[in-house]
Amino acid sequence: MGANGARRISVPHGVNSANHDASRFSASAAMYPYDGGDYPCRCTPEPPRPRNSFMLFRQHHQREVAKAHKGLSNPEISKIIGAMWRDAADEEREKWTLRAEEEKESHGAKYPGYRYKPNRRSKSQGKQNRRCSKVPEVPSLSEILAILAVFSNTTSTTRT
Repeated sequence: MGANGARRISVPHGVNSANHDASRFSASAAMYPYDGGDYPCRCTPEPPRPRNSFMLFRQHHQREVAKAHKGLSNPEISKIIGAMWRDAADEEREKWTLRAEEEKESHGAKYPGYRYKPNRRSKSQGKQNRRCSKVPEVPSLSEILAILAVFSNTTSTTRT
């Protein structure tokens, strides 16, 4: 131990410790060359889904609602825009439905043969995310003893 309580590391005579560490770590890096960024992604990116009428409506109104209600989070803004969508006249909704159909047609021309393939949840994810049904109530100790007492009385009378 040194004067300040630090542990001394022995380095071969005449070797600068920084150079020694650098050579040791470069040798280690040569043994394990993968740094995570050299290999391209094996999966091919899927084309995006075409937006539906509400998504187009929401995207159009997002900025103006955010300006009118500063400080609101995106979920709160979405609730406001959702209420606007529900209250919108049929003509307004029809306008956005037509735009969604146009986008769907141009999407089909851009990505021929596109088919939406949602990712299925694995069994473990499904079990984790599924909401549990009501947990059955466990009887209390006094209820269990009362049930046992009833059974012990009926079995003792039937034996004789």
